[in-house]
Amino acid sequence: MSVEDLDGEWWSPKFRYAFRLAVRERCGYATVTNAPRVYRVGQRLLRIEYVNEGGFSGVQMFADGGWVPVVALLAGPDELRMTGGCFSWRMHRVPQDEVAQDTVLAFAPRRRRLGFPGRATK
Repeated sequence: MSVEDLDGEWWSPKFRYAFRLAVRERCGYATVTNAPRVYRVGQRLLRIEYVNEGGFSGVQMFADGGWVPVVALLAGPDELRMTGGCFSWRMHRVPQDEVAQDTVLAFAPRRRRLGFPGRATK
């Protein structure tokens, strides 16, 4: 596995947010926000300071607006285990066919959903 294999969109079911990881740019951009008053979709949410094929470390903006040191370890081809700010959580890779093309996703109230959160069904 190479560091570019970390690229893609990652979703946290626990904290209900997602980011698109761009390893060469050393950052992650919000694609789903759980704190719309703090950060918006498209905004840089993650700054990567160190990366290798096993994961990365850096700082991430949390829902309170603070930048918190985080560590992400690759637990499989489609799972990251993250820790930071006394929390631990998992990020799951979003299949490419479920990634929004316009990435104008925002945190939505819980509704019946199909596929990737942010795409509610009627």
